[in-house]
Amino acid sequence: MSINMDTTDVVDYSDFRFQQVQSAVNKIGSISDYNVTGLNSVEPLEGGGQLANNEVAELVASKIITYIEFEPEAEDHGDDSFAEARGVFGANLPASADALISDGPNVSDGQFAQITDGSESDFEIRSRSQVEDRIFDHFANVALPQYEAAGTGTGGGGATNVYESMMNYRSLYGRGPVLDQTDDVTILHKLQGDPYPPGVSHQVRAHLVWDVAEVDDAGRAFSLPS
Repeated sequence: MSINMDTTDVVDYSDFRFQQVQSAVNKIGSISDYNVTGLNSVEPLEGGGQLANNEVAELVASKIITYIEFEPEAEDHGDDSFAEARGVFGANLPASADALISDGPNVSDGQFAQITDGSESDFEIRSRSQVEDRIFDHFANVALPQYEAAGTGTGGGGATNVYESMMNYRSLYGRGPVLDQTDDVTILHKLQGDPYPPGVSHQVRAHLVWDVAEVDDAGRAFSLPS
């Protein structure tokens, strides 16, 4: 087997630029149950030579890993604690939960239908749609912490899931979204629990691959200039 060393029109690793982003929502207070929405915004290639006025960056690929963790791993509390999180990865997202188009059973708009047994409404099915090109990926996690029931000598093990997604935008769409220095990469996540486990944290880690080019004029949103 031989390696073809003809590099004409060949793109390799060194032609791209790489960015790592971490975003977290951490419980630091003593409140037992609540919902919190967190937004983290960074510029393309922030922390390593940001884009110049005449540069744009195409997002070629992204790898997203999300998970829930607890510190300490086991603590005195009841066995009914849980945590769940969901969110989106994209660009220029609003600092609200508006991008989370389905926000649980209490969504007030959209179409819905009730499933009844006699006179009782047992289930409700809801649907909602939006058109949004700023969202590139979705994620969701649930977790149960380990626990030790104080004074009883009993406890239980924890459970969690890790969400992992790899997006190759050129394979999917021909080209990835194109950002300039006025744009932000944004991670929006919502964390909730009832009652809230101690020391809970929702972590989102992103590995982004960029193709940077110089341009002379502006183009459509998320598109290379003409």
